[in-house]
Amino acid sequence: MRKRLASFLCTVVALAAASPAAGLDLQHVLTGYSLSSWVERDGIPIGVVRAIVQDHDGYLWLGTSSGLLRFDGVRFVTAEALGYSHLPTSTIRALLISPRDGALWIGFDEDGGVRIIRNGRLEPLSQDALRASVSSLTEDQSGTIWAATDRGVYDHDGGHWHRMALASVSPEPTPLAVYVDRHGVLWVGTSAGLFKRADAGHFERANASHAAVRDIREDARGQLWSTDGVVGLRRVGAEDSIGADHEGIGLRIFHDRQSNIWLGTRGQGLWRVRPSDGAGPAVFETATVETGLVSNGVWDLLEDREGNIWVASQLGLNRLTPHTVTPIADLGLVHSVEAGPAGSVWVGTAGGLIQVAGDAPDHVSSRTTIKGLQVRALHRDGGTLWAATDDGLARLAGGRLVPQARSLANPLRQIRSMTGDGRDGLWLVDIDQGLFHWDGAGLKPFEFPRDSVRDPVLFVYADSHARLWAAFQRGRLGLILPDGSFHLFTAEEGLTDGTHATINAVAEDRNGAVWIGGTGGLTRFLNGRFATLNRAMGLPGQRVMGITTDDLGHLWLAIDGRIARFHADEFAKALAEPGYRIHHSQFDQSSGVAGVTLAVRNEGIARATDGRIWFVTGRGLTVIDSHSVDGGPSGSEPLVRIEGAVADEQHFAALGGASLPARTTRLRLDYTALQLTTPTKTRFRYRLDGFDPDWIDAGTRRQVFYMNLPPRTYRFLVQTADQDGRWITAGASWSFAIEPTFYQTSWFYLAVLATLTLAAYGAWQVRLRHVRHEFALVLAERARLSREIHDTLLQNLAGVAIQCVGISNTIEPSSPARAQLDAVRRHVEESLRETRQAVWNLRAPILETHDLRAALQDAGSRATAETAVRFELAVSGKPRRLAAHLESEVLRIGQEAITNAVRHAKATRVQAELRFDRSGLTLRVCDNGCGFDVAYQAEDVSGQLGLISMKERAAELGGRLRVAVGSTGGTEVELVVPAAFRPAEA
Repeated sequence: MRKRLASFLCTVVALAAASPAAGLDLQHVLTGYSLSSWVERDGIPIGVVRAIVQDHDGYLWLGTSSGLLRFDGVRFVTAEALGYSHLPTSTIRALLISPRDGALWIGFDEDGGVRIIRNGRLEPLSQDALRASVSSLTEDQSGTIWAATDRGVYDHDGGHWHRMALASVSPEPTPLAVYVDRHGVLWVGTSAGLFKRADAGHFERANASHAAVRDIREDARGQLWSTDGVVGLRRVGAEDSIGADHEGIGLRIFHDRQSNIWLGTRGQGLWRVRPSDGAGPAVFETATVETGLVSNGVWDLLEDREGNIWVASQLGLNRLTPHTVTPIADLGLVHSVEAGPAGSVWVGTAGGLIQVAGDAPDHVSSRTTIKGLQVRALHRDGGTLWAATDDGLARLAGGRLVPQARSLANPLRQIRSMTGDGRDGLWLVDIDQGLFHWDGAGLKPFEFPRDSVRDPVLFVYADSHARLWAAFQRGRLGLILPDGSFHLFTAEEGLTDGTHATINAVAEDRNGAVWIGGTGGLTRFLNGRFATLNRAMGLPGQRVMGITTDDLGHLWLAIDGRIARFHADEFAKALAEPGYRIHHSQFDQSSGVAGVTLAVRNEGIARATDGRIWFVTGRGLTVIDSHSVDGGPSGSEPLVRIEGAVADEQHFAALGGASLPARTTRLRLDYTALQLTTPTKTRFRYRLDGFDPDWIDAGTRRQVFYMNLPPRTYRFLVQTADQDGRWITAGASWSFAIEPTFYQTSWFYLAVLATLTLAAYGAWQVRLRHVRHEFALVLAERARLSREIHDTLLQNLAGVAIQCVGISNTIEPSSPARAQLDAVRRHVEESLRETRQAVWNLRAPILETHDLRAALQDAGSRATAETAVRFELAVSGKPRRLAAHLESEVLRIGQEAITNAVRHAKATRVQAELRFDRSGLTLRVCDNGCGFDVAYQAEDVSGQLGLISMKERAAELGGRLRVAVGSTGGTEVELVVPAAFRPAEA
């Protein structure tokens, strides 16, 4: 896009200065607009633009020689990209947006007929489709569409096209335009003049002229206007033309909101006509290629919702944006501006002094010029205007500048700043000689305290308390009080260190606050303290180059080359709330500002008596009426639209809940904001619910890309920011889903889970069978061992016992040998009982069929059988089954303890206690026998395998085994196994 953000007047002045022979009629040049253009050489496939309309959403639709284009102010989108690839390839000559349903009617050249896009879809052609070259389309109050074609006038009643006979003459004139007025009357412009449809349905001639009529329009008062092939524009029903001295071939007419008539011509550019109100002639203003248009052939015109004028031409597209401020660019190089009487201002320029009237600032005839020396600074004190020239100080008197203070040995010839002292005197700053005071009779230099500041003074400003503010180099700021004393401000008083900054402006508001602007931001001095804001803290810029205030409490800043306005209360809010963005209005070249604002040391802004604010800018002056300005060119909040998505090169419209295909790896989402005045300034933020955790600031980008999104449902949201940087919550959203592949569906996950469950169950069954098999093998081996012991050792022991009885019977009872033999027999019998017990344990593990309590009871009963020892078992707590290996180890320890008590303790009673509680399991075995030597059991004595085995088993359980002498004698064995049992490491 090629932008020309200057007023037409600026362009014309530059051209006239460069080429006096250009022949421009400066009196009739169109002014008051900024111009932007789009042409094919900028890489845009735009071609010849023949028609332009705006739909209900705010998009512009262009009918061009290259086909149909949609434009949002930034991007041109072709019909193919929008999914309308079946449109004819011929030139589009007519477009119509139906007021009833928003349908887009498209008229093609070369017998292309008419196509309709309704609700985003291209409607199929009916069997009686129009086969003609269409030049104009309109719709009447009943919804009937009328078309002017090279084969006659047609109407479309919702289902069929019908041809209407235009005239009885032969050959019949070619229809060029159709229009329906507010009364429902159909008008047809033809190659032979203007025709009107009568009540009877036939057509009659509407004027005497036989010149070609290519357009008809009605103004706000009901007056009809038509184009003319000779004079360009004609009032219908009047024999005379408007501006007969302006010859041209009229092509298109429309009336703007201010009742101006705009006329596009074939080769004479663009005309704006202000019809006569009876007191004088009509006012003609023109724009041509010399003033910025891309072509003098204007095919169509449109005023959009924001007041921009769009010009469709032979070589591209133009946008005319109305100025919200008044630029004055024909004053030369401007140095300073000062308020004058009756709303006027005095302007100091490189060529002299100019007084500009406030009621018509952009008219040369309203100015008074005093030529002479260069004027760099101005100050008006009461009725006296003081000027700083290259020849020194001067006073305006009698229409000329009268030099003052010329009797000095070293006259001040480099004065750059001056202000009043409140006593009819002046303070003057000379960049070579410093600060001086003028009392009307002579000049006196001001001597600063020797140890205060040595930097040169840049400018001075006197406030309402007759205090003089002095700005120095390196960002220093001082105050000269009425008594002549000087105070230099420091950081302890809140003044930001300005060593690397520059102070450009000082101003006082109506509440007595003093505002200081510079490259470090904006500072307020109030109640003896300074407070500073910069861009990072919410200020709408960083470099403040000028300050003034208005009657409503607003601050006006020349900041970062632009003009900004905000209320002083916003400054306080930004100080109190970190991150607060000041609510402000701003004006730049798109608003009509003549260039960028300049830093001219407090000389660059003046507030006139009528409320207008005058700014010194790069190309002259810019004037803003503080009482009527509406806050800049932004207008209403833009409509945010999500245009669609591209999923792996497949296009999807943002309609309803779309389903994107599975395995989508690359997703592009397109969005826009339909704001046509300054679209490139629109900022966006977006969030993809289901993926993005928070909002993402996209700046001015209108696309976002996502890669490898997982399949699920998403919601895409877009918001824009207003000109103050605040996000507008009324954005746009679109819900869509990415379909999963078969392996990403829930049933697939369920199938996999079921398969894993079955596999785990099968593995568990296989393991269980394996364990059972191994256990069966162990049991078989135990049974085999028991049989072997029973058939060998047990039978041999039984045989030995029988032989001992037989031998004993052959020996005399009194023989010592018999007593020894009986002892051997008893020992063999005891071994025989133990072997039988071992065989029993091998063949039938009691824990397989009984719990631990029953197993201990059985072990105690067997150990004390055929003895005089009484066995007792007590159980406390709630019995519960434990792990098999745990119960087995506890049983073996209990068996060993009971057996030792029966064999070695010489006890008459053995008591066992089994206690279950939350902390674990406790087994205690006590007897009333002869006791146990604790010191002996502490030694590692060879042969004490029973006690060692008990300790090892307790360690395996992770428990604790204690052997001690009981409180009433005997031995006490206690085993404690914790609830959270973990086997000890080997």
